[in-house]
Amino acid sequence: MEGHVGNGGSPLHSIEASEWIAENRSAFAVADPEPIVEGHTLIVPRRIIDSWWEAAPTEQADLVALAGVVREILGPRFGL
Repeated sequence: MEGHVGNGGSPLHSIEASEWIAENRSAFAVADPEPIVEGHTLIVPRRIIDSWWEAAPTEQADLVALAGVVREILGPRFGL
């Protein structure tokens, strides 16, 4: 998966893939541009959805799995 998702209604979808921390088939992860705490990361669904409950079960699983991947990547840096 390359490039960016496009501007499908969310400014997060215009973030270039080179800035992504990780990705899978349903989502990508980026550093929060205005983090509350150091290392705060956003898991962004590739498909625009209004709520968690609109995501298909496979998308929900992918989002949760990607959070785990991000923790593995950033955990050592932030002592997690």
